[in-house]
Amino acid sequence: MDTDKILYRAQSESIIGCSMKVLKPGLSEKAYENSLVIELRHLVIPSNNRNVSM
Repeated sequence: MDTDKILYRAQSESIIGCSMKVLKPGLSEKAYENSLVIELRHLVIPSNNRNVSM
């Protein structure tokens, strides 16, 4: 893969970092989703999940 052609590299790295931060063994899919949305909001990255309250 040619890394020079990755669009939005910094944003992609931030999103992957958030994903790795909240990924815990045994976490349900919904809990993972909610945790990820909260982490993304801390980075001011918009998400489409409106069912998560902080």
